[in-house]
Amino acid sequence: MKSFLHTSILATLILGSTNLTAQSYINGQTYSYTKDVTLSGSNFPDQCESCVINIAKGVTLTISKDISIPGVVITGGNIILNNKMTLWSTGTFDNVTMTVNEAGSFVSSATLTIKNSDFTFTGKSTATFWATVDMKKSKMKFLGNSSMEVTSTFNLGTNSAIVVGDGTKESAAFVKFNGGTLNEQGNAYVTLMNVNNYYFNWSGYNGNKKSYTTTNNKMNCGTSGKNDCSAPNLYGPSTLSPSGVSSSATLPVKLSAFAIKLTGSKVDIAWTSDMEVNFDRYEIERSSDGMTWSTVGTVKSNGNGSTVSVYSFTDNLKVNGTISYRLKMIDIDGTVAYSPIKSVKSDAAFEMNIFPNPATDYVIINAKNNTEKLNIQVISQNGQILKQVSGTGRQNITVSEFNAGNYIVRVTDSTGISQSFKLAVRK
Repeated sequence: MKSFLHTSILATLILGSTNLTAQSYINGQTYSYTKDVTLSGSNFPDQCESCVINIAKGVTLTISKDISIPGVVITGGNIILNNKMTLWSTGTFDNVTMTVNEAGSFVSSATLTIKNSDFTFTGKSTATFWATVDMKKSKMKFLGNSSMEVTSTFNLGTNSAIVVGDGTKESAAFVKFNGGTLNEQGNAYVTLMNVNNYYFNWSGYNGNKKSYTTTNNKMNCGTSGKNDCSAPNLYGPSTLSPSGVSSSATLPVKLSAFAIKLTGSKVDIAWTSDMEVNFDRYEIERSSDGMTWSTVGTVKSNGNGSTVSVYSFTDNLKVNGTISYRLKMIDIDGTVAYSPIKSVKSDAAFEMNIFPNPATDYVIINAKNNTEKLNIQVISQNGQILKQVSGTGRQNITVSEFNAGNYIVRVTDSTGISQSFKLAVRK
């Protein structure tokens, strides 16, 4: 079946090419776009064989006509595909962001290499791959009711992913391997966002050269929608990773950058995401010991989609020492994931005095310039909290009831910053 279909398509394309006029066929041309442009009518050939298309950073190329680009090399920029794009000779996409709208389609019947790129299919758009696809550090997202069909080898390399669905139950996006084989390497994955999104493949898939089957998988059976659990459909929410199949979707937010910078007593936190689907918010968490974390701020998602989003947050420090930060990333259904941890060493002064020390009857905690509400704990050497008070500014705490010995006084402000002091009690 595969050989017949493939041969038929090639024959149709080749026969069709004999009727092309000189204006509709070009070979070996290089096109460089430095400003937004729409390709329609006669400003781009219907067939451009072995052409090179260079799109400057930030520039958008809108394609509103059917084009055939066998042997093409496309680098940089953005593409909006409203019609049909066909390749029947080896093609390469490098550092390209492409959105296929509504009823648009992308068809490749020769080896296709996709590097450092992001393809998003929306509406009822389709992707069809009749030959080998090599994805490297790239993503494909099938939102709405879009779909992909594969009849050959699909290699999903390290830092690559296929996301099926937009997180809503209305989405019926799917991926169908009709005789094709999925190979995942490194940390690559395919994730199915919800109960109407499915992966179809009679054959197993390979994760880091180990084979896994999805046939007759009963995962997520009995849910609403189209999930009738008939072989060989695997429904979401689930993820096909190199270590096997799990019953939950991978959180569809991908950070491409996360950095912090200390300036005086301020910490500037910046991060960039290159994909947010069904995503709600970031919570910025801080810790002075690497174990206890407190939320110091919340930043809402810029909105679902595949566009790059840049975020920032500034935290004011009042403590010396090493302070750590992380992002708590929360999906709209409550699913949580965490960013890597970043740390800074602060020289900011937490202006706090404790006296007398040693103490006999009382101890005074004086926060001179701290207007935050303080929580003060007196803790024994074995970690038991013996006394706890709260308030702002100067606090007088009696210690006459304590036995002679050494204690810890821990002071925490309302933002979660804390310091600990040694206190000696004498009788």
